[in-house]
Amino acid sequence: RISMSDSLMKENESEDQPVFPKLSAMEAAGGGRVEYRRVRCPPHRYTPLRENWEQILMPLVEYLKLQVRFNTKTRSVEIKTSPHTID
Repeated sequence: RISMSDSLMKENESEDQPVFPKLSAMEAAGGGRVEYRRVRCPPHRYTPLRENWEQILMPLVEYLKLQVRFNTKTRSVEIKTSPHTID
């Protein structure tokens, strides 16, 4: 059972909470700072990764607008955001 004082307290609590505008992914990442990740590829996954590279790369680049490359020297996939990355 909710009394009138409980409902008034809930209304007052919601007024005290700040309201912030929505941020894009680039703003949330530190004011447009580029995020960078490196994912190592173990030796037994190198060939399957190479065979399926196009299918893996397409959604990352087209839909997420990420920059992706495979570094052959370190055998790792490097992913970073770009100015076109939305979320």
